[in-house]
Amino acid sequence: MCDLNNTNTWNTEEVVLIGIGRGLGGDAALDGTINLEGVNSPFVQDLSGQIWIDFLGSENAPRKQVVILDQSLNPRYQFEYGGDEINQSELNELLNSIQSLIDESNSILGDLNNDQLINVQDLILLVNIALGDSEFNQLGDINNDAGINILDVVLLLNQILLN
Repeated sequence: MCDLNNTNTWNTEEVVLIGIGRGLGGDAALDGTINLEGVNSPFVQDLSGQIWIDFLGSENAPRKQVVILDQSLNPRYQFEYGGDEINQSELNELLNSIQSLIDESNSILGDLNNDQLINVQDLILLVNIALGDSEFNQLGDINNDAGINILDVVLLLNQILLN
């Protein structure tokens, strides 16, 4: 997406932090987002409100929110906080969500039983998910269409047969 200035804190190959504002707070509103050690990040002034709507769901969405996107830029977690800053409970929830995304990125797509192999056992688990007999598992969405169906089963079968 973009580079961050503070390379001592962020690995921009893995994480990108972007501030989005409606242009309502003037330059002073940027003080907590730029030129501070550890939080120096790009900031987008969204005067039209379209980015705001895209990420927060509404033009009137509360300003104090954190949205975490997955590597496909799909919103995965959205947090609204009430005070001047995130409290400890909200921070814990946020950190747990970030850890979940990190864990997912370390997983192998199609490895539904987390044994670091893709084989017939994973195919059986995927068929059960597609039939509605098991819970949705993001690792089974082989074609990344936010659902698990016969297309994912065929793609996983092809992957197994090619190995």
